[in-house]
Amino acid sequence: RAKNLNRSKHKQKLVVTDRAASSVARTINEVKSAPVLAMDLGAELLRRLGGEPSILTDAGFKRVMELCSAHQRAFIVELRAYLERYRREGCAYVWLYSAKDDHATTYKL
Repeated sequence: RAKNLNRSKHKQKLVVTDRAASSVARTINEVKSAPVLAMDLGAELLRRLGGEPSILTDAGFKRVMELCSAHQRAFIVELRAYLERYRREGCAYVWLYSAKDDHATTYKL
């Protein structure tokens, strides 16, 4: 009886592991084929963008605009327009690249 229970648990673990690997592989493929947006924004701001609510929502956009300096706001407005376009085109992710700091990060749309 215990042998069957262990075998069952092992099969469940394998199913979960296979499902997880499949999900990760899909995400990797989406990220690999994601468009790249090169910007004159620092790496720190790009990291903050990833940690804030999406700038595609009004609340997230407002929050990010509050975090930015006056000269960065124009870039954020332009970035939001690009992100909206890529989302309409069916992209799940984009790469944000800081030309200032040679730093890239993914952004989930």
